[in-house]
Amino acid sequence: MKKAIWIRATVLALFLIAVALLQWKYGLRQHFRPERIDDTITAARAWTADLGMWGPLVFAAAGSLAVLANAPTALLNYLAVILFGYVLGAVVTLLVIAGGTSLVYLAAQRLGRPFVQAMFGSRLSRLEGRLVRRGFSNVVYVRLIFFMSPVFNWLLSISGVGLWNLLAGTLLGTAHTVLLNVWLGGIFVDLIRSGRSLSPFKSPIMLLPVGIGVVVFVVLRVIDRKRTAGE
Repeated sequence: MKKAIWIRATVLALFLIAVALLQWKYGLRQHFRPERIDDTITAARAWTADLGMWGPLVFAAAGSLAVLANAPTALLNYLAVILFGYVLGAVVTLLVIAGGTSLVYLAAQRLGRPFVQAMFGSRLSRLEGRLVRRGFSNVVYVRLIFFMSPVFNWLLSISGVGLWNLLAGTLLGTAHTVLLNVWLGGIFVDLIRSGRSLSPFKSPIMLLPVGIGVVVFVVLRVIDRKRTAGE
C-alpha cells in the first residue's frame, strides 16, 4: 500500500516540478492567453514539424509513459490533435494507447496483483465483477464503456487476458472515442485559429461531435445496465 502511494506521489511531484521549470524557463502562462493561443499552436506545430518523423514518435513514447502514470488519455488525445492535426493526431493517439496499454500490462505482470490492489483499493474489487468473461470480447466491451480509465487499464492487465488480445481489444474498443475527440479537438483548434467564438451557441458546429458522443455514451450505458442486471 505504502509503495503504491509513494510511487504516485513521486510521479505527481516530478510532474509539478517539470511544469514549474518550464514556467520559469519559458514563461508558459503568457503563451496561453486568449490573444496568444493561435501563435502558440502555430509555434508548437512548427516545432514538431522540425522534428520530422521523430515528432510523432517522441510524443507517442512520452504519451505511453503518461498512460503508465495514469494520466488522462483524453487529454493526450486533444494535445495530439493540436500538435499534429486530424489524421496524424488520431494515428499518434492510437500509438499512445497501444504503447501505454503495453507498458501497464508489463508493469502489472511484474508488480503483481497486490500492487494494483494497493493502488486502487476497494474500487478494484468492486469493478472486477464487470469482467465476467475473459478474452478479447470483454476487453472491447470494457473499452467501449470506460475508454482508457486507469483502473481498468490495470485491472484488465491482471485479468488473465493475453497481451495481444488486450491490445487488439483496446484499439478496437477505443477507436470511436478517439475519433470523436479528434473531431471535437480539431473543431476547437480551427475555431481558435480563425478567430471565431468558442461558444456552442455562436459556433453550433461544436455541438455535433458532442451530441454524437453523448448519444453513444447513453446507448452504451443502457446496454451496460441491462448486461449487469441480467448477470
